[in-house]
Formats: sequence, C-alpha cells, structure tokens
Amino acid sequence: MPCLSTLLLRHNGIDDSHRDELLALLSNKSICKLDLSSNQIESSTMLAMGEHLLEQQLSHLSWLDLSRNSYS
Repeated sequence: MPCLSTLLLRHNGIDDSHRDELLALLSNKSICKLDLSSNQIESSTMLAMGEHLLEQQLSHLSWLDLSRNSYS
C-alpha cells in the first residue's frame, strides 16, 4: 500500500490476540501515523511493539497513539 500514510484504528476492539497483526503494521514502512487509541491493548503487547520498533530500527513511524488502552 504505497499511498497509505495514516491509519486510524481507534475504537476497534483491538486486543492482545492481534499482536502479530500489530507488529506487521509497525513494519509497514508506508505508514507514518498510526492511531491505536481506545482499544484493549495490554502492557505485554505494548512492550513487544516497543521492542519491535527498536530492534527493526523502524524510524518511518513519526506518530503512534496508544492512549486509552488497557495497559497499567
């Protein structure tokens, strides 16, 4: 999807069962802004996402909204 730069997925019921899909989204280099706010993503998946971003050196993502999720 070369034309997709912003993906808004807020209020979509996304939870930890979607972990693999979330990691794949982070690897999509055409996405610069990703809104995953107001879902049910928990801290273990948040940690995996952060580690994935660092390990893969994914600097294409300039904005990531994870607010209002289930992490503690």
